[in-house]
Amino acid sequence: MVLLLFTPAPLSGQKHAAPGQATGAGRKYSVKQLTIEQGLSDNNVNACLQDRTGYLWFGTHDGLNRYDGYSFTVYKHSPGDSSSISNNKINALLEDEEGFLWIATDGGLNCFDPRTETFRSFLHDPEDEKSISHNQVKNLLIDESGLLWLGTFNGLNRFDKSRQTFSRFWHQATHHLPWEKEPTHIVTAIGSSADGRLLVGYAGMGLMLFDQKAGTFRQVLVEERADKGTGLNIYRIAPPQ
Repeated sequence: MVLLLFTPAPLSGQKHAAPGQATGAGRKYSVKQLTIEQGLSDNNVNACLQDRTGYLWFGTHDGLNRYDGYSFTVYKHSPGDSSSISNNKINALLEDEEGFLWIATDGGLNCFDPRTETFRSFLHDPEDEKSISHNQVKNLLIDESGLLWLGTFNGLNRFDKSRQTFSRFWHQATHHLPWEKEPTHIVTAIGSSADGRLLVGYAGMGLMLFDQKAGTFRQVLVEERADKGTGLNIYRIAPPQ
């Protein structure tokens, strides 16, 4: 994936966009390509975020990148340093109401404190049922109540920030099966509906509605049509308008 940065450019008397510029809705934008040549740690970018202070963050296949408009600061795992990020493969980024950055990686959930520039990692512990259910974390969501939800390769998790513990949720179809034998444990997307329920996409199972109060799932059925497919793989869920 090539990272293209679009920034507003002042309007001029030109009727057509100049090279390196794009137009839309009466505005003109400057297009800047950012690659490893400009300091990006890897050209495969999975996640982008602008934090409350204006920094741009990019999660790549090989490190977390912070961009100030001029240069990159790269954060990578440092063996033996527990305050470094736990894994360099970044899948999703999220900023909470306190300004902490939450990072979903292929090696656990991480929380970055911008004041100390340190990471705290949350990893799966097979002996602790209140640990994260799997180290491969694919997506993140903060709901309207401020709760942090994460989708992993082994089900849906909710993180309790005050207790620093995880609750795990599986839909009934795979509740009693180990994740290695049932790929539909894999959460591919998380979103929220207008009425506050969670929308959860699963590999091969399509879309599920999760009622947080009841702790139950309901599958959103898709009409099978040969010309349109079944739509059983959900990759992204747009926020409600």
